[in-house]
Amino acid sequence: MRRALDLGRSGAVHVAAREIERRTRPDSGWDLPPEPLWDHLVDARMGVLIVAGDALARGEQGTDQAGYEARRREVLEAIGQMPEGHDARARYWAAYLDDRHADLLARRGETAAARRAARRARSAYEALGRDEDAARVARLVTELEAAREAEGGAERTGHGAGHGAGRAADVRSGRDFEDDGDERAESA
Repeated sequence: MRRALDLGRSGAVHVAAREIERRTRPDSGWDLPPEPLWDHLVDARMGVLIVAGDALARGEQGTDQAGYEARRREVLEAIGQMPEGHDARARYWAAYLDDRHADLLARRGETAAARRAARRARSAYEALGRDEDAARVARLVTELEAAREAEGGAERTGHGAGHGAGRAADVRSGRDFEDDGDERAESA
């Protein structure tokens, strides 16, 4: 699936994700511990989300916000199925989800929401000790803030790509949030 993502082959990503989902079901017959099965399930759903987000950002025919949001909820549901004792890995997946969401929002010009998602990702990466990821996302925050200032403070807030869908991941990951009518609270 990763190779298909790298090559931009969305059809192959969907096929691989379906196969991964099939193999991670409890009745699949695979004699693996639940932890790697869960991690593969989250990874598969994340791959499908990445494809959906990329298509939405490019404005491809047949893509819409609702489809992207459905894929995002599926990732959150998968993260929520975390096996006992895998809180840190679940927090990583929640941070990565915010990271990818921030990237999509930024590409769509929804700078306010992108900045909030990027700040959440940065904070989560910092808490996890993932300094390289935190620094990369911090650069995105800086770029988004510079773009806002260059435009005289005006920015698109969008229609809530996410509209609260990340709340469950926040609760599971121990992050606080406030309802601002669009995205979780801005924190830095």
